[in-house]
Amino acid sequence: MMLTQDGDLEYDPSDWRALVEALPPAPLAAVIGNRWAQASLPTTWRRLHAGANRLLTSCSNMLTGLRLADMECGFKLLRVPLLRRVLPWLSEDRFGVEPQLVAALARVRAEVREVPVSYDPRDRSRGKKIGPIDGLRAIWVIVAERARRAPPVQR
Repeated sequence: MMLTQDGDLEYDPSDWRALVEALPPAPLAAVIGNRWAQASLPTTWRRLHAGANRLLTSCSNMLTGLRLADMECGFKLLRVPLLRRVLPWLSEDRFGVEPQLVAALARVRAEVREVPVSYDPRDRSRGKKIGPIDGLRAIWVIVAERARRAPPVQR
């Protein structure tokens, strides 16, 4: 198995267990966290952040056929055979890798489940890096992945 977790500890490492327990036995199986299932949104910034993520997830869902609630969540668990299948499709840096990975999961017809995870978001004063440019890049990646027919040539 391969688990991703953003390194800034916005996600609680104790949630790893829930992801592992939800992982289907199929070789092409993945679990993605869902930050919004149990999150409170007390501030305007958090509501805006959640709304932007929901918009990106909806766009991704329309173009991939998946029905995710939080495509951008940094908590993802994949079985190694699935990782080997999707790795050639991944070329994005930064936050563009999230929609690219989800598109690759859909492309190889992976079984994808979601589980609620804890989320304690940082703001810019505490080092938050994502911004509007990253959202625009995510939209670009979602559209580009829909049009893509083959993985990039490995150099």
